[in-house]
Amino acid sequence: MKTCRTRTVRRHLFALVTIASILLPLNGLALEGGAGHYLPGAVATVIDLVPTKSGWVIEPVYLHYEGDVDASKQVPVAGLTTAGMNGKLDVLLLGGFYTFDKPVLGAHYSIETFLPYVWMTVEAEVNTGLGNKSVRDKQSGLGDASLIPLMMGLGERFLAVQ
Repeated sequence: MKTCRTRTVRRHLFALVTIASILLPLNGLALEGGAGHYLPGAVATVIDLVPTKSGWVIEPVYLHYEGDVDASKQVPVAGLTTAGMNGKLDVLLLGGFYTFDKPVLGAHYSIETFLPYVWMTVEAEVNTGLGNKSVRDKQSGLGDASLIPLMMGLGERFLAVQ
């Protein structure tokens, strides 16, 4: 009798959590200024296709981005407002992925990880109570590591479909 009751409680709890996760709104958090982690064009080659043979793939990636915001647009940065900004970003990503021997659900299963080293320079005109002031900052160091614990690839079947 006790195990029946435990199963019923677990089923009700599972149903409650499922319904709550679907119906309750989730809070979304954005990075400052709306910039995200993803860099468009960063991985625009077929290196991201999961290989059909098991083993390691080591992939070094170098990225360089540079951009300007003219003085007519104000950009919020660290609680201040800028009148024009110039930024340069260089990133060296070292990492790769490993494909396992046995297929999972008919697909090749891989895991992937990258560790970035970042060099960044920002120059801006900052609005202060006493007028505008030119500021420049330069930083470098390790960025946030990325881990993709699940990559599933169909290999030749995927390439044949395209």
